[in-house]
Amino acid sequence: MTIYEDGVKKEDIELYKLETREQMHKLMQDKGFEKKTQEDKLAEIQAERREKQLKQVGEGSSFYGQLLGIYFMVIVAVLGVGIFVNGRRKSTRTAHISRV
Repeated sequence: MTIYEDGVKKEDIELYKLETREQMHKLMQDKGFEKKTQEDKLAEIQAERREKQLKQVGEGSSFYGQLLGIYFMVIVAVLGVGIFVNGRRKSTRTAHISRV
């Protein structure tokens, strides 16, 4: 484990040398770590869930924006093909009429 203080590496600790959970808890207390209360753990979990939900909502609106853009492109493409085909039909009719 590496301990940083204000972004500066302070100390490396080899946790594999500890034999019991009690030794690890003692080491953590000696290094200034504090054990979270049950309320702190629950509050942290709830905050993470809210953040995840907000992120999903944001991604969803992005998805719908992309979907709307794709629909728009399809409609424009279909209209463009329709106008092109309709224009060719008129010119073909005109050519037939002028030949007669």
